[in-house]
Amino acid sequence: RYISQINELIQTDYANPQLDIAMAAEKIGISYSYICKIVKESKQSSFTILLNHYRIETSKKLLLTTNHSIAEEVGYINDQSYSRYFKKFENMTPGKYRTLNLLNK
Repeated sequence: RYISQINELIQTDYANPQLDIAMAAEKIGISYSYICKIVKESKQSSFTILLNHYRIETSKKLLLTTNHSIAEEVGYINDQSYSRYFKKFENMTPGKYRTLNLLNK
């Protein structure tokens, strides 16, 4: 039950740069330690990784439909932070991803 609430929260609030595990626990009404435990047990991951993965997947769609910076639209405070996470998950910069995928269309 809580996992579906966590997934829903990520999907609705991912653009909020303040969203973190403490805020998620408070919004759902469970403790910080319990949310850590259930996410790790059910997803074999952490809340932060789930959140950033969702943000990056969402940003990949936006990269192909816009020409402007999208860091803030997907919950990152600045372009550098966004670019660092994007590169961590995709092994390339957002600009390179945009260029490669637009050329392949």
